[in-house]
Amino acid sequence: MSAAPASAELSAALLAASEHLGARRAGAIDWQGQVAFAKRTGRQRSRDRWLATLAAPLVRLFWRSGPATAPRRAGDVPIEVQRLRELAAAGVRVPQVLAWGEGIFVMTSAGTPLEHVLAATPDPRERLQLLRDTAVELAQLHQRGQWHGGAQCRNLAVTPEGLVRFDFDLDLDRYFALPVLQAFDALLWASSVVGLTDADAATALVRTYLDAAPEAARAAFARSRWLVDRLAASWLLRVWMPKEAHRVQGIAAVLDGAAGPEDG
Repeated sequence: MSAAPASAELSAALLAASEHLGARRAGAIDWQGQVAFAKRTGRQRSRDRWLATLAAPLVRLFWRSGPATAPRRAGDVPIEVQRLRELAAAGVRVPQVLAWGEGIFVMTSAGTPLEHVLAATPDPRERLQLLRDTAVELAQLHQRGQWHGGAQCRNLAVTPEGLVRFDFDLDLDRYFALPVLQAFDALLWASSVVGLTDADAATALVRTYLDAAPEAARAAFARSRWLVDRLAASWLLRVWMPKEAHRVQGIAAVLDGAAGPEDG
């Protein structure tokens, strides 16, 4: 990975892309005659401090996990650019990085957002198959020893070649072990699935993921069920955020139904 684009022409094109975005953090642009997607770079340092000082030690204690994955990455290359390259090298379908620099990077379009495809699919059997594809694809991602960090269905796109993942601006592997990251993926994905189908179908979809997921990810996911169950039973959540409490209770029921008591 080079330190930065050396071409003055390329830098000018990236600056033009940044101007095109205006106040937006990300959006579609025209890049050298093709539709592409541009995104501003930069770390959320307050989040990093919170993770390093509080969240990471608590998570490691609760999940009884090992040390952080902590890969070596070039500090001058944006995190999302590095992660996209790493995932592509591992065989994961992700957008291709076209250029980066000047506080921005450009990548190919991911495809049609999955949520848009689901909204335009009236046949419940076809919708369910699309969601089943997400379960299988997430398990395959984890079987490759990878993780997303934003595994909700809203961060998936549909292409003729299959599902494509996007939005990788978190470097959580600086703080957490791989099974914890994969359990976090599974929780985010499951919570999004619960909002897209009925409880019975969501339970079957989570079971589909668990049947194909790596053993370490399943074990970490089983521990996360305890946390979701406690949150679902919280009277504070029911009083202060009744709608959110109802949603969490629905997620907890789906997770418990999918895993079964023997896996708790």
